[in-house]
Amino acid sequence: MSVDFHPTKEDLLCSCDGNNEMRYWSIKNDSCAGVVKNAMKMRFQPRHGRLLAAMAENLVYILDVETQVGKLELQGHKSPINSVCWDPSGEFLASVSDDLVRVWKISSASKGHCIRELNHSGNRFNTCVFHPTHPSLLIIGCYQVIILSPLV
Repeated sequence: MSVDFHPTKEDLLCSCDGNNEMRYWSIKNDSCAGVVKNAMKMRFQPRHGRLLAAMAENLVYILDVETQVGKLELQGHKSPINSVCWDPSGEFLASVSDDLVRVWKISSASKGHCIRELNHSGNRFNTCVFHPTHPSLLIIGCYQVIILSPLV
């Protein structure tokens, strides 16, 4: 389950519930503006907000926010994805499952290719975040451990 505000549209909010449904909410109208099935968690692309990353089991779907239509399907995890995060520019997306971290390049010219992969190192991966002022540094949260992973 997750909730996220659109970075530029103050009226738009998305949430994912326990039934794996993602809802677009209009705060102004106090109503649901759309529903997407099979999404467990999601995050808006920062700055622009044109794209949304939604997780379903071991896949990440990149959706167009305006049309709610899928643009990319990112594959490569063998187990359910625990977390996704965008870098501050909105060009890179990290996805984390228990045993694997993948960093994807997401751009208009890109088909969403994986540029970095980290395998399980004895600790289960739980969550991730890009450093706000050093965006080439990915911080990965594990049980009682934090891993700092440079992209280059």
